[in-house]
Amino acid sequence: VPSSIWNYMVNPIVGYTIKGNIWYQAESNAFRAKDYPAVFENMVNDWRKQWGQERLPFYFMQVAPHGTQPAKLRETQAQCWLDGNLKDIGMATVIDAGDSLDLHPKNKILPAKRYLAWALNREYGKNVECCGPLYESYKLEGNKVEITFKYAKGLYIKDNEVVNDLYIAGEDGKLYPAMATIEKGKLKVWSKNVSRPKLITYCCSNYCKGNIYNSAQLPAYPFRIEIN
Repeated sequence: VPSSIWNYMVNPIVGYTIKGNIWYQAESNAFRAKDYPAVFENMVNDWRKQWGQERLPFYFMQVAPHGTQPAKLRETQAQCWLDGNLKDIGMATVIDAGDSLDLHPKNKILPAKRYLAWALNREYGKNVECCGPLYESYKLEGNKVEITFKYAKGLYIKDNEVVNDLYIAGEDGKLYPAMATIEKGKLKVWSKNVSRPKLITYCCSNYCKGNIYNSAQLPAYPFRIEIN
């Protein structure tokens, strides 16, 4: 199957003049997520070689949440973006737009706009925000954790004061739904059940609907914080 897809759909256009790629990952990779970084990096490097373009940008989508799809793939996709092995790539997300009943969400406009933001920002020099809030660091304050994000101008929680799919665990490793507020552009997280936080996760369930945004209405990327 992989060779058929390549020969039928990609190889015929090798050598055509292109400026870059937008890529929506096939969901079947969710069940072999540990292999994803190597497979994705090999594909990007091969396409750059095939087209003879050392700088061939790839902007890809973190797959939408679905109940049957292991969330691990989203973590390994973020790893590909952030570990620095590949240059000129970027990851958009639809963590807020999955469909619990449909593996392929019907809303195609939203991901298209988020791809567009990456292309306009990085390839056409437009003043368009393309990144949602991205975890940067944490600070432990007693039983609360203050979380700092990049790309977090106008940080807010959409619709209500409860952050969806946000959990916190103490030394026993048991996850509890977490409370959260935004103070001075940072997210403060805690639970009355956890006196010494050791782990915080956001949108790490198979199906979830992220609701932390910046002022550009771009959702925060999922994160997992292990606290020392």
